[in-house]
Amino acid sequence: MELQQTQTLTTQTEEEKTEKQSFFKRIGEFMDINYSLFFAPLIVMVLYAVALATSGVWPFGNGYTAASYDLSAQICPFIEHLFDVLDGKSSLFYSYAIVGGADVFGTFLYFFVSPFSFIFLLAGDGMVAHMSSIVMLLKLGTICFSGVWFAKYLFKGIPEYLCAAIGVVYAYCGYTFVSNTYINWMDFLIYLPFAAWAYVRLVRTGKLLPFAVLVACCVYTCFSIACFSMFTAFPCLVFYGLLCVEKERKHTVIASTCWAFLIALLIALPVLLPALSAYASGGRGGDLFENFWYGFTVSKDGTLTSFNMENFWDKYSNSLYDKVSYILSDSIFLFLTIVYFCRKGLKDNFAKFMLVCGVMTLLPVFVDESMLLMNMGSYMSYALRFGFLNALYFLGGACLALENICFTWDKSYDETPLPVWRALPKKIVDKIPEEYKNDGGMYESNAKPRTLLVWLIVFGVVALAAFVGLLIIISNDNYRYMWDGLVQGLDSSLASELTSNFKSVSSRFAHSEGALEVIALLCVIVLVVAAFGTILVRFKKLSPAILSYLLIFVVGVQVLFYNNQLVVGNRSTQHIKSETFATIAATLNERERDDDGNLPYFRVKDFSDNITANAPFSANFNAVSVFSSVIDADNFQTFNLFAYKGNGKNSLKSGHNFDKVNRSDEFGDSFWGYKYIIVRDKKDESSYQNSNSRKKWWTPVMVTDENGQQKPYVLPDKLDKNYYYYVYENQAVFPLGFKVDDGAFRFDYPNEPNSTYRKYNQQALYKFLRGKDLASMRQETGSSSSEYVTPETAKELSSYLQNKAADVTVGQGKITAKVTAAAGECLFLPFVASRGYSVTVNGKKAELIDNDLKLLSVALSEGENVVEFVYSSPYVKYAGIGALAAVVALLAVAVVLKKTKLFTWTAPVVSWAGIALSVAVIAFFMLFPLAVFATKLVSAFPFIWEQMGIFFGVFF
Repeated sequence: MELQQTQTLTTQTEEEKTEKQSFFKRIGEFMDINYSLFFAPLIVMVLYAVALATSGVWPFGNGYTAASYDLSAQICPFIEHLFDVLDGKSSLFYSYAIVGGADVFGTFLYFFVSPFSFIFLLAGDGMVAHMSSIVMLLKLGTICFSGVWFAKYLFKGIPEYLCAAIGVVYAYCGYTFVSNTYINWMDFLIYLPFAAWAYVRLVRTGKLLPFAVLVACCVYTCFSIACFSMFTAFPCLVFYGLLCVEKERKHTVIASTCWAFLIALLIALPVLLPALSAYASGGRGGDLFENFWYGFTVSKDGTLTSFNMENFWDKYSNSLYDKVSYILSDSIFLFLTIVYFCRKGLKDNFAKFMLVCGVMTLLPVFVDESMLLMNMGSYMSYALRFGFLNALYFLGGACLALENICFTWDKSYDETPLPVWRALPKKIVDKIPEEYKNDGGMYESNAKPRTLLVWLIVFGVVALAAFVGLLIIISNDNYRYMWDGLVQGLDSSLASELTSNFKSVSSRFAHSEGALEVIALLCVIVLVVAAFGTILVRFKKLSPAILSYLLIFVVGVQVLFYNNQLVVGNRSTQHIKSETFATIAATLNERERDDDGNLPYFRVKDFSDNITANAPFSANFNAVSVFSSVIDADNFQTFNLFAYKGNGKNSLKSGHNFDKVNRSDEFGDSFWGYKYIIVRDKKDESSYQNSNSRKKWWTPVMVTDENGQQKPYVLPDKLDKNYYYYVYENQAVFPLGFKVDDGAFRFDYPNEPNSTYRKYNQQALYKFLRGKDLASMRQETGSSSSEYVTPETAKELSSYLQNKAADVTVGQGKITAKVTAAAGECLFLPFVASRGYSVTVNGKKAELIDNDLKLLSVALSEGENVVEFVYSSPYVKYAGIGALAAVVALLAVAVVLKKTKLFTWTAPVVSWAGIALSVAVIAFFMLFPLAVFATKLVSAFPFIWEQMGIFFGVFF
């Protein structure tokens, strides 16, 4: 019995060992054919982490973070706002910390649906910017995974090691550098390879939901970029149906494509409705042809008159410089795409489709007018907006070339390459007929071992010489001077920029500002070395397999360079400045607290750093400055009136454009309630401290030192020991709310940027606040006859309004004002009357009074008044309506597609409609802009001829 039990246990143990061995064997087999999916992302993340460590970027030091430009100015500060929400200091979708109050729903809408966004929150309050490096690392690894997956599962014949290399290069494609500072845009690179797979699946099986969902994911990433890019993507896919699908299935495939895009838009309705509403009222909205005719002089009646090529060239050359930089940065993919066309020609329909896609995605790189229409009038670089289409296109071209070179295949149903055996397990390979096991000459060469070694050495010497030459050329000042001399004759502004910033290639390249003078050389080096290797393969001196290994090392040098640019170019010390401002804000907050510990609302500005445009959330203070792409146009009325810095679309800074003619900064800052100003002392040019007029306007903030002595509040600059921060208090600050005789303020003249009418509009505002015009007031007081509000007059007006002030409390999405009013008086507050506000006076619903400043104003009742302004984001309602409409519409579409034959019956009609729409899109967004561009070139022929003379003169 015991012996039997022992034998049974022994048998069980052996079976367990066998099962374990079998398990590990299966794991080994799985990794043997899938290691690229895991190994390549690990390479990318290790490379990035090493670059962070060697550059001293957090978490490998606190001197730098990876958050700069849009990431430090828009994304990170707005995420910091969430901590204020959690602490009960603010409402989720509205903030009083920026631009007189602003809706922040749009920023969070994109933040919440972006992969890895939650990681920003893990480090806690004040540490969001630090987590940028971790989020970037994970997104790079995921992009690499997507690239590997694309090469592996759409082109299964490509060897694992090449799939890994493709993924690594894809992670550092040009669009990575375009999108990294607005980090959510990197999600396009994650989704697109899967979207391409999903479309192949749609064509093959008719299942369109995966493709629709992935397109919807792109819309959630950025509605404007994704939707406008459909003007390119949709016609391309329709052309695929026309060129590459057999005749009897063409209408079905094209109709499925149309339905898929429709379903994608339906899925995206919860973001599309609020986004389109915000876009319509946003500061960045514009006319469709706003910049389309740049270069021409447009008369008042809308006719085109003279053409100024210099104006056109200034804009065109700069944008071309940027865009070509990022196209050429995809050098090896670009080379392999060319190789694909050289080998395939235009003999099959799929190659013709690839040509159509190439023309449509690259045309706007060279024809800005096409970009302007696709982006609905707002001028943005094509690379910045739609460069992810170039990234996918060259990734696909590279994979097609490698599969064409490496292996032989049967043709699939739609004439696309169908790999047979290379990535399959051995037990499956053994069952495949020998005629299908041809490797296409992947390992073929006629070189003997000794001869092969010679050619390897020759190739190595050529590659080494090329890269050493690159380093010598780039580091030589003569190269910079040659480049500057070349562009000087073409565009003086670009030449000046290159001369001053040549050594800052990293920051320019990582921030979508181009770096052609370096990237072009690197591209040429890679192309020359790759072309030399291709010649050796052509004459069978090297096999394609050996060349692929060699080129991995060559491209590896480029990857290391790009990896370094991504880290060094994004190193930022903004977090240190924010910490300084947070220290100052904490001191001011303690100074302002009442006896009960409550903190009243007050605003802070800075004189020179303009950090208040970025740091209100993270530093815990309020400002009128902001940098955000989703701010309403109403928030920028005072931008024009008081000549604040910024662009009037998404940027408003607390400093002034000191043009000496059209300014009254004392009036503007007092009106907006700036109670404190932070001045960064400049060692040799302390312009603020030495201004007598400003000394009358502001007084130093005094604090008590450790000895009990009062002294001005001065804080050393952590970044430079020669600099200090001084804090002043505004003696003319206006109250947060006050009574006026009439709440409907109107400008006397148009309120426009750089307006000559600014002084008259400021006088109109003064009269509105004081009840009498400025000239009468000065006659009574005997003050200066200046047309602008002086510091003395601003102080007088402040004193007058203090007597008419309301007791204002600012809470979570609500402003409460208590005031005693006479008959007919109105309450006026320097807070923007954003859509979504409702108001009650003594508990009764009232109506906001419209005014040209777009600020809060309401009529008061005679006697005591309690007024409540409550904000409820309209975009939440729009998102809810969009979600409901999406559910209903999707259910209806599901019934039509699954339960009826309506899809089959209507397929030809839908198909022809899709074809007609594609033709219209191509005509309007491609051919029409191309004709306008050609017209400009013809008009500028003498100028171009002159520039060609300058061009050749530089070299000869």
